[in-house]
Amino acid sequence: MTPLMQQRSAVMGRRFAVVLILVLAVGCALALSARKLQSLQQLLGYHTTIKTNLQAMQANTSELARQTAAFSALLSAEGERTSAELRLYRTVDRIRESLKPIDLQVTPVETKEGVSSVAITLKLPLAAYSEVINAMGRLQAETLPLVVFRSAAFNAAPGTDFTVEGTVLLPVLTEAQP
Repeated sequence: MTPLMQQRSAVMGRRFAVVLILVLAVGCALALSARKLQSLQQLLGYHTTIKTNLQAMQANTSELARQTAAFSALLSAEGERTSAELRLYRTVDRIRESLKPIDLQVTPVETKEGVSSVAITLKLPLAAYSEVINAMGRLQAETLPLVVFRSAAFNAAPGTDFTVEGTVLLPVLTEAQP
């Protein structure tokens, strides 16, 4: 080989390397563009799904609000129809659940001068004294039926339990009363 051919060969080799690098760069750019396009198409599909689901969620939320309103109306109507005795005994059950007495005595419902009442006597563990007193305060702060605790006394055997007496009251409200 002559030096001229070697020189041409070297130039052609360099040109080939440059063209090869350019082709690889264009190929990589095309591959990245194709991947970006595919990602954008997938993102567009997600966007369409989200818009569809959003409309369905809004429709479901409206239906849920309508059903909740209907249920609340039903509950308030049920509350108006509930007898005084049942309301009083439900309150006694709430007292039993919150105070957890050792013994609970309940008298029958009495109605005098427009007020229905149930007398209760609770025997409570002394170990839970502070929790019981706090729960009694919460119960007395509730609205109708009213819970009134009249007395609390420690039993003869010291350190075992104490007795609380009270009444659950439900005044009969007429339409003329506020």
